[in-house]
Amino acid sequence: MRKKNITRILAASLSFVVTLATAFGGMPNVRAQTVAGMVQEADEESVNEFAVMRQKFFDMAVGGVYDPNEPGVKLMIDSINETAQLYWDKMNKAPVCNAMNGNYLNESGTLDPALDPSKDYIFAEYPLGHRSSDAYMNANSIHFTFQYIRAMALAYQTKGCELYQNQEMLADIKSAIAYTWENHYNGDRTVKYGNWFSWELGAPIYFGETLILLYDEFDEAEVKKYAASTRKFLKQSGYTGANATWCMRAHMYGAILSEDESYFAVIKKTMPEVLQYSTSGDGYYTDGTFVQHVFYPYNGGYGLMCLTDTALLFHRLANTQWDLGQSNAELVYDWVRDSYEPIVYDGLCMDMFRGREITRTDTTQPRGGLVIANAMLMLAESAPKEIADQFKSVIKQWFSNDYMMDQMYHSADTPWYKFPLDTVVKVSNLLADESIEPITFDGNTFQMNAGARTVH
Repeated sequence: MRKKNITRILAASLSFVVTLATAFGGMPNVRAQTVAGMVQEADEESVNEFAVMRQKFFDMAVGGVYDPNEPGVKLMIDSINETAQLYWDKMNKAPVCNAMNGNYLNESGTLDPALDPSKDYIFAEYPLGHRSSDAYMNANSIHFTFQYIRAMALAYQTKGCELYQNQEMLADIKSAIAYTWENHYNGDRTVKYGNWFSWELGAPIYFGETLILLYDEFDEAEVKKYAASTRKFLKQSGYTGANATWCMRAHMYGAILSEDESYFAVIKKTMPEVLQYSTSGDGYYTDGTFVQHVFYPYNGGYGLMCLTDTALLFHRLANTQWDLGQSNAELVYDWVRDSYEPIVYDGLCMDMFRGREITRTDTTQPRGGLVIANAMLMLAESAPKEIADQFKSVIKQWFSNDYMMDQMYHSADTPWYKFPLDTVVKVSNLLADESIEPITFDGNTFQMNAGARTVH
Protein backbone atom coordinates (compact mmCIF):
# COMPACT_ATOMS: atom_id res chain seq x y z
CA MET A 1 0.00 0.00 0.00
CA ARG A 2 1.12 3.59 -0.57
CA LYS A 3 3.14 4.95 2.32
CA LYS A 4 0.84 7.92 2.73
CA ASN A 5 -1.94 5.43 3.39
CA ILE A 6 0.16 3.04 5.47
CA THR A 7 0.84 5.76 8.00
CA ARG A 8 -2.88 6.22 8.48
CA ILE A 9 -3.97 2.66 9.14
CA LEU A 10 -2.55 2.17 12.61
CA ALA A 11 -5.46 2.12 15.02
CA ALA A 12 -7.75 -0.23 13.17
CA SER A 13 -4.85 -2.40 12.04
CA LEU A 14 -3.65 -2.82 15.61
CA SER A 15 -7.13 -3.84 16.70
CA PHE A 16 -7.18 -6.34 13.85
CA VAL A 17 -3.81 -7.92 14.61
CA VAL A 18 -4.44 -8.18 18.34
CA THR A 19 -7.46 -10.30 17.49
CA LEU A 20 -5.32 -12.38 15.13
CA ALA A 21 -2.62 -12.87 17.73
CA THR A 22 -5.18 -14.13 20.22
CA ALA A 23 -6.96 -16.38 17.76
CA PHE A 24 -4.17 -17.98 15.78
CA GLY A 25 -0.93 -17.94 17.70
CA GLY A 26 2.64 -17.62 16.45
CA MET A 27 2.64 -16.32 12.91
CA PRO A 28 0.08 -13.54 13.47
CA ASN A 29 2.24 -12.27 16.35
CA VAL A 30 4.87 -11.53 13.75
CA ARG A 31 2.21 -9.46 11.93
CA ALA A 32 1.57 -7.60 15.19
CA GLN A 33 5.27 -6.77 15.44
CA THR A 34 5.25 -5.55 11.84
CA VAL A 35 2.34 -3.20 12.43
CA ALA A 36 3.85 -2.08 15.73
CA GLY A 37 6.90 -1.06 13.74
CA MET A 38 4.64 0.97 11.51
CA VAL A 39 3.54 2.97 14.55
CA GLN A 40 7.03 4.37 14.90
CA GLU A 41 6.84 5.73 11.35
CA ALA A 42 3.38 7.22 11.70
CA ASP A 43 2.55 10.84 11.32
CA GLU A 44 -0.28 12.59 13.14
CA GLU A 45 -2.91 12.15 10.42
CA SER A 46 -6.22 10.58 11.33
CA VAL A 47 -6.87 6.96 10.40
CA ASN A 48 -8.09 6.45 6.84
CA GLU A 49 -10.59 3.61 7.22
CA PHE A 50 -10.68 2.98 3.47
CA ALA A 51 -6.91 2.40 3.52
CA VAL A 52 -7.33 0.06 6.50
CA MET A 53 -9.79 -2.07 4.58
CA ARG A 54 -7.61 -2.14 1.49
CA GLN A 55 -4.68 -3.24 3.63
CA LYS A 56 -6.73 -5.95 5.35
CA PHE A 57 -7.83 -7.35 2.00
CA PHE A 58 -4.30 -7.22 0.63
CA ASP A 59 -2.77 -8.92 3.67
CA MET A 60 -5.25 -11.78 3.61
CA ALA A 61 -5.07 -12.20 -0.16
CA VAL A 62 -1.28 -12.60 -0.13
CA GLY A 63 -1.30 -14.79 2.99
CA GLY A 64 -0.04 -12.45 5.69
CA VAL A 65 3.18 -13.63 7.36
CA TYR A 66 4.42 -17.09 6.44
CA ASP A 67 7.50 -19.15 5.66
CA PRO A 68 7.45 -19.70 1.87
CA ASN A 69 9.62 -22.80 2.34
CA GLU A 70 7.16 -24.54 4.67
CA PRO A 71 6.02 -27.56 2.61
CA GLY A 72 2.27 -26.89 2.66
CA VAL A 73 2.70 -23.17 2.06
CA LYS A 74 5.08 -23.86 -0.81
CA LEU A 75 2.52 -26.13 -2.48
CA MET A 76 -0.09 -23.36 -2.35
CA ILE A 77 2.37 -20.76 -3.60
CA ASP A 78 3.19 -23.10 -6.48
CA SER A 79 -0.55 -23.48 -7.16
CA ILE A 80 -0.99 -19.70 -7.28
CA ASN A 81 2.04 -19.32 -9.52
CA GLU A 82 1.10 -22.16 -11.88
CA THR A 83 -2.42 -20.79 -12.31
CA ALA A 84 -1.11 -17.32 -13.16
CA GLN A 85 1.59 -18.67 -15.46
CA LEU A 86 -1.02 -20.73 -17.35
CA TYR A 87 -3.14 -17.64 -17.93
CA TRP A 88 -0.19 -15.43 -18.83
CA ASP A 89 1.14 -17.96 -21.34
CA LYS A 90 -2.10 -17.94 -23.29
CA MET A 91 -2.76 -14.22 -23.02
CA ASN A 92 -3.25 -12.31 -26.28
CA LYS A 93 -0.88 -9.39 -25.86
CA ALA A 94 -2.01 -7.58 -29.03
CA PRO A 95 -5.84 -7.65 -29.03
CA VAL A 96 -7.75 -5.66 -31.63
CA CYS A 97 -11.29 -4.35 -31.07
CA ASN A 98 -13.48 -3.42 -34.04
CA ALA A 99 -16.75 -3.47 -32.09
CA MET A 100 -19.07 -0.49 -31.90
CA ASN A 101 -19.55 0.15 -28.17
CA GLY A 102 -18.91 -3.52 -27.57
CA ASN A 103 -21.20 -4.73 -30.36
CA TYR A 104 -20.33 -6.70 -33.51
CA LEU A 105 -23.88 -7.35 -34.68
CA ASN A 106 -25.79 -5.47 -37.37
CA GLU A 107 -29.44 -4.42 -37.16
CA SER A 108 -30.63 -7.89 -38.19
CA GLY A 109 -28.81 -9.45 -35.24
CA THR A 110 -26.11 -11.19 -37.27
CA LEU A 111 -22.36 -10.63 -37.32
CA ASP A 112 -21.54 -7.48 -39.26
CA PRO A 113 -19.08 -8.51 -42.04
CA ALA A 114 -17.42 -5.10 -41.82
CA LEU A 115 -16.43 -5.67 -38.18
CA ASP A 116 -13.73 -8.32 -37.72
CA PRO A 117 -13.87 -9.82 -34.19
CA SER A 118 -11.11 -12.40 -34.69
CA LYS A 119 -8.48 -10.71 -32.51
CA ASP A 120 -10.79 -9.24 -29.91
CA TYR A 121 -9.92 -11.29 -26.85
CA ILE A 122 -7.44 -11.41 -23.98
CA PHE A 123 -7.94 -15.14 -23.53
CA ALA A 124 -9.08 -17.13 -26.56
CA GLU A 125 -11.70 -19.15 -24.68
CA TYR A 126 -13.40 -15.89 -23.71
CA PRO A 127 -13.90 -13.83 -26.91
CA LEU A 128 -15.00 -10.29 -26.13
CA GLY A 129 -17.88 -8.33 -27.57
CA HIS A 130 -21.48 -9.05 -28.50
CA ARG A 131 -20.76 -11.24 -31.49
CA SER A 132 -23.40 -13.98 -31.66
CA SER A 133 -26.96 -14.90 -30.81
CA ASP A 134 -25.60 -16.41 -27.58
CA ALA A 135 -25.40 -13.06 -25.83
CA TYR A 136 -25.43 -14.84 -22.46
CA MET A 137 -22.02 -16.41 -23.09
CA ASN A 138 -20.71 -13.28 -24.81
CA ALA A 139 -21.30 -11.31 -21.61
CA ASN A 140 -19.73 -14.02 -19.44
CA SER A 141 -16.46 -13.49 -21.28
CA ILE A 142 -16.03 -10.12 -19.53
CA HIS A 143 -16.44 -11.66 -16.10
CA PHE A 144 -14.05 -14.54 -16.82
CA THR A 145 -11.46 -12.27 -18.41
CA PHE A 146 -11.25 -10.29 -15.17
CA GLN A 147 -11.15 -13.54 -13.18
CA TYR A 148 -8.02 -14.65 -15.03
CA ILE A 149 -6.40 -11.23 -14.70
CA ARG A 150 -7.11 -11.27 -10.98
CA ALA A 151 -5.28 -14.61 -10.65
CA MET A 152 -2.25 -13.10 -12.35
CA ALA A 153 -2.35 -10.08 -10.03
CA LEU A 154 -2.39 -12.40 -7.02
CA ALA A 155 0.77 -14.19 -8.15
CA TYR A 156 2.43 -10.83 -8.83
CA GLN A 157 1.88 -9.81 -5.19
CA THR A 158 2.50 -13.16 -3.46
CA LYS A 159 5.98 -13.57 -2.01
CA GLY A 160 7.55 -16.89 -2.93
CA CYS A 161 5.93 -17.07 -6.35
CA GLU A 162 8.32 -17.14 -9.29
CA LEU A 163 6.13 -14.43 -10.79
CA TYR A 164 6.36 -12.22 -7.69
CA GLN A 165 6.92 -8.60 -8.79
CA ASN A 166 7.44 -9.67 -12.41
CA GLN A 167 7.36 -6.36 -14.21
CA GLU A 168 6.76 -7.85 -17.63
CA MET A 169 3.65 -9.63 -16.41
CA LEU A 170 2.50 -6.49 -14.60
CA ALA A 171 2.76 -4.52 -17.85
CA ASP A 172 0.63 -7.14 -19.61
CA ILE A 173 -1.92 -7.09 -16.78
CA LYS A 174 -2.23 -3.31 -16.90
CA SER A 175 -2.51 -3.36 -20.69
CA ALA A 176 -5.26 -6.01 -20.53
CA ILE A 177 -7.17 -4.02 -17.92
CA ALA A 178 -6.95 -0.81 -19.97
CA TYR A 179 -8.05 -2.63 -23.14
CA THR A 180 -11.00 -4.41 -21.54
CA TRP A 181 -12.14 -1.26 -19.77
CA GLU A 182 -11.80 0.93 -22.84
CA ASN A 183 -13.57 -1.40 -25.27
CA HIS A 184 -15.85 -3.73 -23.32
CA TYR A 185 -16.54 -2.58 -19.77
CA ASN A 186 -16.84 1.16 -19.98
CA GLY A 187 -19.78 2.57 -18.11
CA ASP A 188 -19.97 5.60 -20.40
CA ARG A 189 -19.96 3.74 -23.72
CA THR A 190 -20.52 0.01 -23.51
CA VAL A 191 -24.11 -1.14 -24.10
CA LYS A 192 -25.01 -4.11 -21.90
CA TYR A 193 -26.07 -7.38 -23.49
CA GLY A 194 -26.61 -10.96 -22.37
CA ASN A 195 -26.17 -12.22 -18.82
CA TRP A 196 -26.87 -9.45 -16.32
CA PHE A 197 -24.78 -11.28 -13.69
CA SER A 198 -21.51 -10.70 -15.51
CA TRP A 199 -22.09 -6.95 -15.81
CA GLU A 200 -23.52 -6.25 -12.39
CA LEU A 201 -21.76 -8.75 -10.12
CA GLY A 202 -19.09 -10.96 -11.68
CA ALA A 203 -17.03 -8.29 -13.44
CA PRO A 204 -17.23 -5.68 -10.64
CA ILE A 205 -16.04 -8.23 -8.09
CA TYR A 206 -13.07 -9.61 -10.02
CA PHE A 207 -12.14 -6.20 -11.43
CA GLY A 208 -12.40 -4.68 -7.96
CA GLU A 209 -10.21 -7.33 -6.34
CA THR A 210 -7.62 -6.92 -9.08
CA LEU A 211 -7.46 -3.17 -8.47
CA ILE A 212 -7.11 -3.65 -4.71
CA LEU A 213 -4.27 -6.12 -5.21
CA LEU A 214 -2.49 -3.72 -7.58
CA TYR A 215 -3.54 -0.50 -5.87
CA ASP A 216 0.03 0.78 -5.58
CA GLU A 217 0.74 0.06 -9.24
CA PHE A 218 -1.83 2.57 -10.50
CA ASP A 219 -2.02 6.26 -9.85
CA GLU A 220 -5.03 7.56 -7.94
CA ALA A 221 -6.75 8.93 -11.03
CA GLU A 222 -6.59 5.56 -12.78
CA VAL A 223 -8.06 3.71 -9.82
CA LYS A 224 -10.93 6.15 -9.49
CA LYS A 225 -11.56 6.09 -13.24
CA TYR A 226 -11.91 2.33 -13.24
CA ALA A 227 -13.98 2.28 -10.05
CA ALA A 228 -16.33 4.95 -11.41
CA SER A 229 -16.88 2.99 -14.59
CA THR A 230 -17.69 -0.16 -12.64
CA ARG A 231 -20.26 1.74 -10.59
CA LYS A 232 -22.26 2.47 -13.73
CA PHE A 233 -23.11 -1.24 -13.93
CA LEU A 234 -23.92 -1.75 -10.24
CA LYS A 235 -27.45 -1.84 -8.87
CA GLN A 236 -28.36 -0.98 -5.30
CA SER A 237 -31.24 -3.37 -4.77
CA GLY A 238 -33.46 -5.99 -6.33
CA TYR A 239 -31.36 -9.06 -5.54
CA THR A 240 -32.04 -12.00 -3.23
CA GLY A 241 -29.93 -14.67 -1.55
CA ALA A 242 -26.35 -14.94 -2.77
CA ASN A 243 -26.91 -12.35 -5.50
CA ALA A 244 -27.65 -9.78 -2.79
CA THR A 245 -24.40 -10.46 -0.93
CA TRP A 246 -22.39 -10.54 -4.16
CA CYS A 247 -23.81 -7.08 -4.84
CA MET A 248 -22.78 -5.82 -1.41
CA ARG A 249 -19.28 -7.25 -1.90
CA ALA A 250 -19.02 -5.29 -5.16
CA HIS A 251 -20.21 -2.15 -3.38
CA MET A 252 -17.60 -2.59 -0.67
CA TYR A 253 -14.84 -2.83 -3.27
CA GLY A 254 -16.17 0.29 -4.95
CA ALA A 255 -16.12 2.11 -1.62
CA ILE A 256 -12.56 1.25 -0.66
CA LEU A 257 -11.21 1.98 -4.13
CA SER A 258 -12.97 5.32 -4.66
CA GLU A 259 -13.08 6.24 -0.93
CA ASP A 260 -16.75 7.07 -1.35
CA GLU A 261 -18.92 6.53 1.74
CA SER A 262 -22.16 6.39 -0.23
CA TYR A 263 -21.45 2.75 -1.16
CA PHE A 264 -21.46 1.87 2.53
CA ALA A 265 -24.82 3.54 3.01
CA VAL A 266 -26.23 0.94 0.59
CA ILE A 267 -24.56 -1.89 2.53
CA LYS A 268 -25.81 -0.63 5.90
CA LYS A 269 -29.35 -0.46 4.55
CA THR A 270 -29.33 -3.75 2.68
CA MET A 271 -27.44 -6.24 4.84
CA PRO A 272 -29.81 -6.27 7.85
CA GLU A 273 -32.60 -7.20 5.43
CA VAL A 274 -30.52 -9.94 3.77
CA LEU A 275 -29.62 -11.45 7.13
CA GLN A 276 -33.22 -12.14 8.14
CA TYR A 277 -34.61 -15.66 7.83
CA SER A 278 -36.92 -16.46 4.94
CA THR A 279 -40.30 -18.15 5.02
CA SER A 280 -40.55 -18.47 1.23
CA GLY A 281 -38.29 -18.04 -1.78
CA ASP A 282 -34.57 -17.34 -1.54
CA GLY A 283 -32.48 -17.15 1.61
CA TYR A 284 -31.84 -18.97 4.87
CA TYR A 285 -34.52 -20.89 6.77
CA THR A 286 -34.56 -21.56 10.48
CA ASP A 287 -34.20 -25.31 9.87
CA GLY A 288 -30.80 -24.77 8.20
CA THR A 289 -31.91 -24.84 4.56
CA PHE A 290 -30.58 -22.26 2.10
CA VAL A 291 -32.68 -21.73 -1.04
CA GLN A 292 -31.77 -19.99 -4.30
CA HIS A 293 -33.86 -19.61 -7.45
CA VAL A 294 -37.04 -19.84 -5.38
CA PHE A 295 -37.13 -23.61 -4.89
CA TYR A 296 -33.69 -25.24 -4.85
CA PRO A 297 -31.68 -26.23 -1.75
CA TYR A 298 -28.30 -24.63 -2.37
CA ASN A 299 -26.36 -24.52 0.91
CA GLY A 300 -23.28 -25.87 -0.87
CA GLY A 301 -23.61 -23.72 -4.01
CA TYR A 302 -25.07 -20.24 -3.89
CA GLY A 303 -25.18 -20.59 -0.12
CA LEU A 304 -21.39 -20.82 0.01
CA MET A 305 -21.18 -17.43 -1.65
CA CYS A 306 -23.81 -15.91 0.59
CA LEU A 307 -21.88 -17.10 3.66
CA THR A 308 -18.38 -16.16 2.53
CA ASP A 309 -19.38 -12.74 1.19
CA THR A 310 -21.26 -11.97 4.39
CA ALA A 311 -18.26 -13.07 6.45
CA LEU A 312 -16.04 -10.81 4.32
CA LEU A 313 -18.32 -7.82 4.88
CA PHE A 314 -18.35 -8.34 8.65
CA HIS A 315 -14.58 -8.84 8.65
CA ARG A 316 -13.81 -5.71 6.63
CA LEU A 317 -16.28 -3.42 8.34
CA ALA A 318 -15.42 -4.53 11.90
CA ASN A 319 -14.28 -1.64 14.13
CA THR A 320 -15.17 0.96 11.52
CA GLN A 321 -18.04 3.44 11.52
CA TRP A 322 -19.86 1.03 9.19
CA ASP A 323 -19.60 -2.00 11.50
CA LEU A 324 -22.66 -4.22 10.98
CA GLY A 325 -23.04 -4.93 14.68
CA GLN A 326 -22.94 -7.92 17.01
CA SER A 327 -26.67 -8.69 16.86
CA ASN A 328 -26.42 -9.14 13.11
CA ALA A 329 -23.24 -11.19 13.52
CA GLU A 330 -25.12 -13.60 15.82
CA LEU A 331 -27.42 -14.46 12.92
CA VAL A 332 -24.41 -15.38 10.77
CA TYR A 333 -22.96 -17.57 13.52
CA ASP A 334 -26.28 -19.41 13.53
CA TRP A 335 -26.04 -19.87 9.76
CA VAL A 336 -22.71 -21.61 10.23
CA ARG A 337 -23.95 -23.93 12.95
CA ASP A 338 -27.32 -24.74 11.37
CA SER A 339 -26.66 -24.58 7.61
CA TYR A 340 -23.00 -25.54 7.12
CA GLU A 341 -21.49 -27.56 9.93
CA PRO A 342 -24.06 -30.35 9.38
CA ILE A 343 -23.44 -30.62 5.62
CA VAL A 344 -19.66 -31.05 5.69
CA TYR A 345 -18.16 -34.45 6.49
CA ASP A 346 -14.38 -34.80 6.85
CA GLY A 347 -14.09 -31.54 4.93
CA LEU A 348 -16.33 -32.57 2.02
CA CYS A 349 -19.45 -30.55 1.25
CA MET A 350 -22.29 -32.98 0.54
CA ASP A 351 -23.49 -33.15 -3.07
CA MET A 352 -27.17 -33.07 -2.15
CA PHE A 353 -26.70 -29.44 -1.12
CA ARG A 354 -24.55 -28.32 -4.08
CA GLY A 355 -27.11 -28.03 -6.89
CA ARG A 356 -25.55 -27.53 -10.30
CA GLU A 357 -22.12 -27.16 -8.73
CA ILE A 358 -21.84 -30.94 -9.00
CA THR A 359 -21.32 -30.52 -12.77
CA ARG A 360 -18.35 -28.15 -12.42
CA THR A 361 -14.80 -29.42 -12.14
CA ASP A 362 -13.51 -26.36 -10.29
CA THR A 363 -16.17 -26.37 -7.55
CA THR A 364 -15.83 -29.83 -6.03
CA GLN A 365 -16.88 -31.26 -2.65
CA PRO A 366 -13.55 -30.46 -0.93
CA ARG A 367 -13.44 -27.00 -2.45
CA GLY A 368 -16.88 -26.35 -1.04
CA GLY A 369 -15.51 -27.29 2.37
CA LEU A 370 -12.58 -24.93 1.84
CA VAL A 371 -14.84 -21.96 1.09
CA ILE A 372 -16.92 -22.66 4.20
CA ALA A 373 -13.79 -22.98 6.36
CA ASN A 374 -12.42 -19.72 4.94
CA ALA A 375 -15.64 -17.94 5.93
CA MET A 376 -15.56 -19.45 9.42
CA LEU A 377 -11.96 -18.32 9.90
CA MET A 378 -12.94 -14.75 9.04
CA LEU A 379 -15.88 -14.83 11.42
CA ALA A 380 -13.79 -16.38 14.21
CA GLU A 381 -11.56 -13.33 14.37
CA SER A 382 -14.29 -11.17 15.91
CA ALA A 383 -16.69 -13.79 17.32
CA PRO A 384 -17.13 -14.38 21.06
CA LYS A 385 -14.53 -16.84 22.34
CA GLU A 386 -16.88 -19.78 22.76
CA ILE A 387 -18.10 -19.46 19.17
CA ALA A 388 -14.61 -18.92 17.74
CA ASP A 389 -13.35 -21.96 19.66
CA GLN A 390 -16.17 -24.13 18.34
CA PHE A 391 -15.53 -23.01 14.74
CA LYS A 392 -11.83 -23.80 15.06
CA SER A 393 -12.50 -27.23 16.55
CA VAL A 394 -14.82 -28.10 13.68
CA ILE A 395 -12.29 -26.91 11.09
CA LYS A 396 -9.56 -28.94 12.77
CA GLN A 397 -11.63 -32.09 12.38
CA TRP A 398 -12.42 -31.34 8.73
CA PHE A 399 -8.73 -31.01 7.85
CA SER A 400 -7.43 -33.92 9.92
CA ASN A 401 -7.01 -36.08 6.83
CA ASP A 402 -4.46 -36.12 4.02
CA TYR A 403 -7.02 -35.78 1.24
CA MET A 404 -8.39 -32.44 2.45
CA MET A 405 -4.91 -31.10 3.09
CA ASP A 406 -3.83 -32.03 -0.43
CA GLN A 407 -6.95 -30.43 -1.89
CA MET A 408 -6.30 -27.25 0.10
CA TYR A 409 -2.72 -27.00 -1.13
CA HIS A 410 -3.81 -27.13 -4.79
CA SER A 411 -6.92 -24.94 -4.77
CA ALA A 412 -5.70 -21.57 -6.04
CA ASP A 413 -7.93 -21.68 -9.13
CA THR A 414 -11.20 -22.16 -7.20
CA PRO A 415 -13.77 -19.55 -8.35
CA TRP A 416 -14.77 -16.90 -5.79
CA TYR A 417 -12.23 -18.30 -3.28
CA LYS A 418 -10.75 -15.05 -2.03
CA PHE A 419 -7.91 -16.08 0.30
CA PRO A 420 -6.39 -19.51 -0.51
CA LEU A 421 -2.94 -18.85 0.98
CA ASP A 422 -4.39 -17.23 4.09
CA THR A 423 -6.50 -20.36 4.59
CA VAL A 424 -3.41 -22.60 4.34
CA VAL A 425 -1.54 -20.53 6.92
CA LYS A 426 -4.42 -20.41 9.39
CA VAL A 427 -5.47 -24.04 9.02
CA SER A 428 -1.85 -25.09 9.51
CA ASN A 429 -1.75 -23.04 12.72
CA LEU A 430 -4.96 -24.67 13.94
CA LEU A 431 -3.66 -28.17 13.30
CA ALA A 432 -0.45 -27.39 15.18
CA ASP A 433 -2.31 -25.91 18.16
CA GLU A 434 -2.67 -28.72 20.70
CA SER A 435 -5.13 -26.68 22.78
CA ILE A 436 -7.74 -27.04 20.02
CA GLU A 437 -9.62 -30.33 20.20
CA PRO A 438 -11.38 -31.52 17.02
CA ILE A 439 -15.11 -32.16 17.33
CA THR A 440 -17.49 -34.12 15.11
CA PHE A 441 -21.25 -34.40 14.69
CA ASP A 442 -21.35 -38.18 14.44
CA GLY A 443 -24.57 -39.60 15.85
CA ASN A 444 -26.61 -36.44 15.27
CA THR A 445 -29.57 -35.97 12.94
CA PHE A 446 -30.36 -32.72 11.15
CA GLN A 447 -33.76 -32.33 9.51
CA MET A 448 -33.94 -29.54 6.92
CA ASN A 449 -37.57 -29.72 5.87
CA ALA A 450 -37.63 -26.56 3.76
CA GLY A 451 -35.15 -28.26 1.43
CA ALA A 452 -36.41 -31.84 1.84
CA ARG A 453 -33.00 -32.91 3.16
CA THR A 454 -31.97 -35.04 6.16
CA VAL A 455 -28.42 -35.51 7.44
CA HIS A 456 -27.70 -38.31 9.91
